[in-house]
Amino acid sequence: MNWSILRNELYLNRRTLLVWIIVLAGLMALFAGFTGMVLESNEDLLVVLEAYPKAFLDAFNFNAMSFASPEGWIASEPYLFLTLLLACFAAVMAGSSISREVDKKTGEFLFAIPATRRSIYYTKALSHLIMLTMVFIFGAAAAFGVAAASAELTNTGGLLLVLFTTYPVSLAAGGVGYLVTSLIDNEKSAMFIGIGFVLVSFFFKTIAAFSESLRWLANLSIFEAFNPNTILASRSLPFWGTVILLAVYVIGLMAGGEILVRKNLTM
Repeated sequence: MNWSILRNELYLNRRTLLVWIIVLAGLMALFAGFTGMVLESNEDLLVVLEAYPKAFLDAFNFNAMSFASPEGWIASEPYLFLTLLLACFAAVMAGSSISREVDKKTGEFLFAIPATRRSIYYTKALSHLIMLTMVFIFGAAAAFGVAAASAELTNTGGLLLVLFTTYPVSLAAGGVGYLVTSLIDNEKSAMFIGIGFVLVSFFFKTIAAFSESLRWLANLSIFEAFNPNTILASRSLPFWGTVILLAVYVIGLMAGGEILVRKNLTM
């Protein structure tokens, strides 16, 4: 681990980090701010839901519980957007990790310093983990704090677990990004592949809800690992879903590192 590189990475990405924190925390606060209105309009919103097919509602986390409690509301659309945006952030940061250095010709200087490629790679990964954790904390705190201020929470533990599940999902997206960053020398291409993985994964989850014959596609989606409504009810995390997502992150991270160590870099 190289602490000077870690400090430099955090310094160089400070503006990106600040923008993501402001945008995500602001968006979550906005969604959570509707909590009181949603609860007051509960019966009217349930009537509106009846006009939509169940498959459509399932795909976008809508059900009767979404308007019955503040926890149910946060577990629907706010949760969906928090998960999507966090996953995109993780995929972008991981995907641009090495590809940016090669694409912008800065790798010749970076990899010439007295540190191994593996050390540089994992130091960058640590900086990304720190930034992802900060974005997650501010986003989740905004959703939880505004919801708690808008209405009385009756299932605090369940809501905290639901918000926490966005973290391992984003880690899995980051794992795919790390696998790509050492294979692709173009920064934008690596970033687009990472974001594309997140969107395709969400598409698989969505389309699987519309047809039983397509249900198998959900098994390929990182968004299928957790059901927020089930977690609210049980107040526990599914063991295998958590393990699989963390495994995707670790395997992608380690594979990307090994590819980098063996790669012939041309700047």
